Amino acid sequence: MTTKATLYLDSKMYMTLKMRAVETGQTISGLMNEALQAQLAEDLDDIQTIHSRLTKHEEPLSYESALKELQKSGIL
Repeated sequence: MTTKATLYLDSKMYMTLKMRAVETGQTISGLMNEALQAQLAEDLDDIQTIHSRLTKHEEPLSYESALKELQKSGIL
C-alpha cells in the first residue's frame, strides 16, 4: 500500500534528484522511499544500540555531562 504525500524541496536539490532518477531509471518517489528507509533503519539501529547499552547498565552520556567533560579537559 502506498500513500500520497507532498514534499517541498529546494529547487536545486529537486533538479539533482530528478537527474539521478533519470540516470538510474528510478522514480523520484522510489529514490525518496529508499532514502527514508535507510534513515529509519539507521534510527532503529541507534535505538537498539542505546537499549543494548542500557541493559549493560552503562550510564548514557547527557549533553550536560558532555559539556562538563569538555570544560574539565580545557576544551571549553
